Formats: sequence, C-alpha cells, structure tokens
Amino acid sequence: MMFAIAKEGYELVLTYERDIEGMEVTKNELISLGASSVKIYRLNLKDDSSIKHFVNSATKDVGFFDILINNAGLCVKKKFSEQNFIEIDNQIKVNFEGAVKLLHECLPFIKSTVINIGAKSLFEHSLNMAIFNATKSALREFTKSLLKEHEGLKFYTINPDLVATKSTQYEGREPIEVALVVKKIVFGEIVLENGSDINVWEYI
Repeated sequence: MMFAIAKEGYELVLTYERDIEGMEVTKNELISLGASSVKIYRLNLKDDSSIKHFVNSATKDVGFFDILINNAGLCVKKKFSEQNFIEIDNQIKVNFEGAVKLLHECLPFIKSTVINIGAKSLFEHSLNMAIFNATKSALREFTKSLLKEHEGLKFYTINPDLVATKSTQYEGREPIEVALVVKKIVFGEIVLENGSDINVWEYI
C-alpha cells in the first residue's frame, strides 16, 4: 500500500503484529523509493493496550498524522456454522472493533483524511465469508457516520476485489494496483464526495 506513496517523499508510519524481519525489509525498500523516513511499530488490534501504546509512541515521534490508512483485515473463509468463537471473535476485533478503537485514539492527531479498506465481497455476500462481510460492512457504515461529527476531515472506504496476498494464496489483483488507487485519493487525483465508496475495479 505504501510503496506508491513513498515515491512522493512522505514520512511514513507502519505497523506490524508479528513479522518484524519482513517489516524491516519493507522499511528499507520504502526509504530507497524516496520516503523521507519510515517508522515501524508493533500493533495488535485485538489488544486495547497495544492500540494505546502504538498511538502514544507514534504521536510522540511524529506529532500528527496527515492521513490514516487502515488496511487490516482477517477472513476465516468457511461456513459460519463451522467457525468457532475464537475465529469469530478475531475477525470482529481485527476488522471492526480494533479499527474503531484505533481511529478513536488517532482522531485528535489526524489532519486530513481517513481511509478504511472494505471489500467487494461485502456487496456480493460472498460464500463462506459471512463474518468478514458483516465486519467490513460495519466498518463502512461507521466511516460514513463520522462525517457530520468531524466536518474538517475526509472519510473514504476503498473496496478492493480479490487481491494477490498470502491470505488469498496470491490469487487476484496485484497489490500495487490497489495502492495506486489509494495514492490517487491521497493526492486528489480522484475527487469524490466525502464519505464515498471507492471501488477499485472501477478505477483500473
């Protein structure tokens, strides 16, 4: 997501949950592309104390956020009746509850734009994705509901279709295509009404 933005010389703040080695590699790649600096922090969206610690640490280091991009997502792709409580709870915490709490803590420090990542599947009610779709739908409605409370900020939900990542066994659209759409939103190349959905497949 950040590779397209790094070329513009932004100071970037990235988070990871487990793979610090992979994040260090990403950090070096982003700096080589032109990011003015890249700071990395551990963040577990299922843990309230981790959310608070991240925001406290990051804001002490950088002061504020121009843009918050929340691209966390967890999908257990099997029938709802076959999922256990841990699988259900983790999806709710990562996809919705943790994202809401993260924004709650970040909001006083955001200067411009909030971008939450939804999914095409929530419009299609895709098979074996009931909890994922429900949580992403909730995040989408939450994003729209913030407009009147925070009129000085912009809020968007970006909905990608299938993206080639580890969780999809690398099937689908290349992540850079989604990243370029995000970049166009960030730099005003796509201008839409505040609160709009941005469906990635309509801009490729």
